[in-house]
Amino acid sequence: MFKVIIFDLIGVFSEHYNEYSIFKTITSYKGTAKSLKAYVGHDYNKLLTGQSTELEFWNKLKKATNTRKSVDSLKKDFLKHFHPLFTYETFEKAKNNFKTALCSNFVNSWWLYLKNKFKLSFDYEVLSSSLKIMKPSEQMYLSVPNFFKIRPSDCAYVSDEIEDIEIARNLGMKTIFIPGESKECRIADYYYKNVQELLEVLS
Repeated sequence: MFKVIIFDLIGVFSEHYNEYSIFKTITSYKGTAKSLKAYVGHDYNKLLTGQSTELEFWNKLKKATNTRKSVDSLKKDFLKHFHPLFTYETFEKAKNNFKTALCSNFVNSWWLYLKNKFKLSFDYEVLSSSLKIMKPSEQMYLSVPNFFKIRPSDCAYVSDEIEDIEIARNLGMKTIFIPGESKECRIADYYYKNVQELLEVLS
């Protein structure tokens, strides 16, 4: 069995498959989320690794989508798309049996806002804007067992991304797949239809 469960923020807090889908929605962008990523992906990655400011990124997004929304409105609308995909009670029960970690490409200030809003916390939280690197860097994944002073095999990584599952598996972690944009993943050790179902089992 495992001692620590590692979650990615997008798969746990949003019904969207990625941030670009949210950016498309809040700006009413006419193209695809994939084409929007081509326009602003580099700038978003710079924000996620602390190499640029929020203001710089939101202004880049405004220009790319021709939206008339203010920066404050864009940020507010963006964060509205994040909410726990599980009940608080189930999460707390699972924490009685396992340590929990959050490992995500995300901005610190955004996570602090969500954390305070929903009164949720993990035993360890590592974000790309803190480490100045992004997944799929192995350093992001390995920071979790390093923090708890355990082996990677004592961790279970939860994700709806096949790439996440592959990397975690190659590092020796157990893997738990939750379907998202990808509906199946044959290499994962465990499969659950959603995060709520997983937490109920772990409780």
